[in-house]
Amino acid sequence: MPSPTTLRTIVFVTHAAPEGNEFALWLSSKLALAGYRVWIDRRRLRGGDDFWDEIDHVLRNDAIKQIVVFTGHINKPGVKKELAIGDIVKKRLADYKFMIPIRADGIAFSDAPPEFIRGNILNAHPNWHDCLTELFEALAEANVSRIASTPDAESVAAIIAH
Repeated sequence: MPSPTTLRTIVFVTHAAPEGNEFALWLSSKLALAGYRVWIDRRRLRGGDDFWDEIDHVLRNDAIKQIVVFTGHINKPGVKKELAIGDIVKKRLADYKFMIPIRADGIAFSDAPPEFIRGNILNAHPNWHDCLTELFEALAEANVSRIASTPDAESVAAIIAH
């Protein structure tokens, strides 16, 4: 019988919209170029979609990791809902590293939500690229699958198209 994470392949990106859109889209494109399957609401939801049902389903059933863009807008209601779902999944999978927070603005590390208090928060402020090495190492150590040899061109195009 496969383990609970065997069928999970999605790197889910949580961010406050619209404030965190630019960083989240940039990060998602880097992940897709590295061969990861990425889910970000800015490019996966369509008009008429019940977005909370979609978010809940992907986080609970498909996500192997949840990357959380940690900014001064971390306390927006939608972000808090995604953190709550992520915390449930983290416990269900027994993966205390399920959520990977990345600080993307000047918010103090001490203002982190309870879900991050004891964990390492990757730093992308003031230089966004500063977080990539540690993020890719964390994903590799967690054996997050990647698309062999080439990035998912369709995902990249969907993420970066405006």
